[in-house]
Amino acid sequence: MGQKKGLKKQVKQLNDVCEYLFQNNDLEKKEILKKYGFLIQYMDNPSEDEQINAVNQDGGVLQYINNPSYKVKFDAVNKTPYAIRYIINPCEELQIIAVKQKGDLIKFIKNPTEKARIEAVRQDPVTIKYTKNPSDNLQIEAINSGKKREPCYLGYLAKYIENPIEIVQLEIVQNNRFGIMWIKKPYESVKLFIKQNHPDLMHYIKC
Repeated sequence: MGQKKGLKKQVKQLNDVCEYLFQNNDLEKKEILKKYGFLIQYMDNPSEDEQINAVNQDGGVLQYINNPSYKVKFDAVNKTPYAIRYIINPCEELQIIAVKQKGDLIKFIKNPTEKARIEAVRQDPVTIKYTKNPSDNLQIEAINSGKKREPCYLGYLAKYIENPIEIVQLEIVQNNRFGIMWIKKPYESVKLFIKQNHPDLMHYIKC
């Protein structure tokens, strides 16, 4: 019973706010949006200032705004990095703002730039799994990022890098020998390292 009363009270408060929003002047609307950004979805043709107030309260309300300006997009992603998913073909700057805060948001960006991919793996090295045929530089950035977290982390990271280059393979097995399990085509130098240092793992080398 108490939960139902609480819900009814919240609904009434929301209705009161909506009514207030539509009956008052622009200045008051802006102030309301600073507290209740989601209400922008009920407004017809909100001004840029109103949009900015809304996304600065909750960047996710970007999904309710048609043709937002760059300033609105910027503020939305800066406030709520997940808002990047509501932007079609975001520019590099917006991509970087988002992935610097949450690396795995790279998965919501179609054709991210190399700089954005690099920032993503610096924030979370596992995000390299969202890049098919990662560049040499991106692989190295991911490995360096993983080493800063925990050297043994590289063994886990190995399975997410498609066709790692030689230096990356060596970094992986030197920091975590079990990384050889995930390397499909090890270089001769990698095979030699395993043979000399961990012969018990040679059965993982299939070529």
